[in-house]
Order: sequence, then C-alpha cells, then structure tokens
Amino acid sequence: SVRPARPPSVAMSHTFQHRLNALLTFAVSTLAVLCLLASITDEFHRSDPVADVRVLEIERFARVDRNDEAYLVFSVDADLRSCFSWNTKQLFVSVQAEYEIDHPQQGRLTNVVSIWDRVVESKEKAVLRVPRARNKYKLKDRGHHLRGLPVNVTLQWNVMPIAGRVRSEKRVFEGVTFPNEYISAEPNERPDGQPSRRRLDPNAPHRAPEPKPRRNAAETRGERKSEL
Repeated sequence: SVRPARPPSVAMSHTFQHRLNALLTFAVSTLAVLCLLASITDEFHRSDPVADVRVLEIERFARVDRNDEAYLVFSVDADLRSCFSWNTKQLFVSVQAEYEIDHPQQGRLTNVVSIWDRVVESKEKAVLRVPRARNKYKLKDRGHHLRGLPVNVTLQWNVMPIAGRVRSEKRVFEGVTFPNEYISAEPNERPDGQPSRRRLDPNAPHRAPEPKPRRNAAETRGERKSEL
C-alpha cells in the first residue's frame, strides 16, 4: 500500500519546530557551560582585602519596651578592591554586632545583628573611608542582656558574581563592653562646658520626648503686629 504524502505546509511546520527546538537547546546548553566555566574561574581568584572597624563610643543605650536598644558610633576603613574579578557584579558590605547570651532553655547562643551596610558596585568605589558612622539599623536585643556584656563588631562582605555562587568573607574586631547602667544621648552641661552622657534608671520605662505646643495663626499675627 502507498502512504499518502503529507501536505507541504505540515512538513514545513514540523521541520521548523524541530529546528527551533534544537537551536534553543543548543543556546541554553552553551549558556550553562559558560556560566559553569565563569564560576570555576572565580575559585582560582585570590583576594587580599584590608579592613578595620573600631567602635568610637556608645551614643545611646536604653531600655525600650522591655528590650535593650543601643546606637554605636564607629569608623570603617577598608580596601576591598582585590575582591573584584572580571566576574564580579557588586559587593554587599555590612557591619554586624555579635554577642553571646545564656538562654535558659537553649544554652549559650550567639546573636548577630546587622547595624550598617553599603552596596559597592565597582572596583573604584571599593575603598571605604568612613571616619564616623552611626547605626543605620537598631542594635536591639530581645530582652535586657546587653548590660555589662562585651560585643564584637564584624565587617562582612558578600561577593555577588555575574554568574556563579555568592561568596562571603568577614573580619571580626574587638568591639565594646556595654556599661552596667543605661545611658542617653541627651547631653548635660558639665562644669568645663563639655557635653556628658546622662545616666538613666535601669528600671525606668522609656518615654518619647513630649512635642512642643503649636501656636495658631492668630497668635503669630499678633506677635508680628506688636513687633511693627
């Protein structure tokens, strides 16, 4: 028996679909191989970063809603240019506070709190010189464990490649030991005229500052007329 021939349109459609499928498969396979090779080359890249983070002072340390909150003043001095390779897209740099507490059920725990970060998008911007920085995010402990506790600071950077896996590195530096009493950032005058930190009662609740009374428009116009 003789099989009937397929119409020309059906044959051309069948051939086009197969060719398109083969082309897409080849393109995806080639792209995957290139990404794999790029990721492998990063494994041979060696970086030699220089970093230093120092805590200058405790700007504020208070108990807020049964939790400890602190604001630190610190400096960041880092040269991360060697972390860039031809496959690096950007760096995510962060400063973290690390401290250990004794949990009644889980034992000794390490808490890590991110307090500052920056995105470095090019090698030219990978030299960080920040002489005086403050928390971008609260150093908040769920509870009241920070009094009298030593806290280290860590500079961590995540290398985000164009293709491949994200790599992380960090440096740990000696931080500060929190005082046994809470302190506020509101300065008091000392006999020598220099500002001093006001100490707070550890058991006193935190209160927000009272807003200043607003004057209405009539009082303002009256004051202006009296001046004239």
